[in-house]
Amino acid sequence: MRKMSLNQKLGSMVAVLWVGLILIAIAGVWRYHESLLQDRRDQLKSLVQQGESVAKHYYALSQQHVMTEEEAKKQTLETLKVMRYGQDGYFSINDSKSVMLMHPIKPQLIGKDLSNFTDPAGNHLFLDIVKVGSQEGGGFTNYLWSKPGSEEPVPKTSYSLRFAPWDMFIVTGMYMDDVNAAFKGAIIRWALITGVLGALATIAMVVVLRSVRRELGGELEIAIATARRMAQGDLTVRVPVSGNDDESLMAALAQMQKGLADAVSRVRSGAENINVGASEIAAGNTDLSQRTEQQAAALVQTASSMDHMTANVKHNADSAAQAANLAEQAADVATAAAASSTMSSGR
Repeated sequence: MRKMSLNQKLGSMVAVLWVGLILIAIAGVWRYHESLLQDRRDQLKSLVQQGESVAKHYYALSQQHVMTEEEAKKQTLETLKVMRYGQDGYFSINDSKSVMLMHPIKPQLIGKDLSNFTDPAGNHLFLDIVKVGSQEGGGFTNYLWSKPGSEEPVPKTSYSLRFAPWDMFIVTGMYMDDVNAAFKGAIIRWALITGVLGALATIAMVVVLRSVRRELGGELEIAIATARRMAQGDLTVRVPVSGNDDESLMAALAQMQKGLADAVSRVRSGAENINVGASEIAAGNTDLSQRTEQQAAALVQTASSMDHMTANVKHNADSAAQAANLAEQAADVATAAAASSTMSSGR
């Protein structure tokens, strides 16, 4: 997904949407068809149970000796023969050897062994009726059979249940052409609903894509690549912006690129000025260092001269002290001499 463009991602989303809608439609049609079949089967099972209750009623009368068993069987067949439901619903009865005991629509089948009878599809339907009807609770059989008043066979589903005391298989069925027609109608309806929803969703996604691309100002992949190059320091990358576009992401990237370039230019100019100032400061420091060295040398020389002068002054001071001492001695001698002279004069 990361390597796919925005258009490819949208196309994938649309494809997933259509697949989902189609799967939902298939599931909906299938459930509708299963619901129709289950409803039809429930009806057939209920009808056969009603027919069984008729047989049980006459069987009970025969057991109570209200009528003979033969009369009870005859009444059961006559009663079920005239029972109808819907437009073309009826009952038929055969025994475990597939011999037809009663058929109100095709009386020519009564008394015949139908074990080798097949429908146009090759189904041994009476053998199947006996087989499933012998199971606990009965069972369903699918085959082709003509409607009353027509020789064209159509799909039919029957439910059969064995009434063990008289070895009778009570059978009734419903033609499935109406179910198939309803199923086809459901397919058409679901196809139309899926098409309309899919088209609306596709249009909505295209509108959203156009809005996103308008906000981006171009392809998302180009915007990402441009932003990455700018993040890596490449401010010379060209940002594709339409002439009148000033609100999209691309326009914002272009403005940011220009601002960053101006900022870098100002920083570079400031750095150059700082370099010049630093060079001047370095030169001044060098000159100051040289002057400081010269002054230090002069100070060293001055200190040496001062030491020499200090030594001379000290020497002069010592000489003066010696002279003073000699003068003091001379004064003492002079004083002594004067005293001696005075004393000599007095005498």
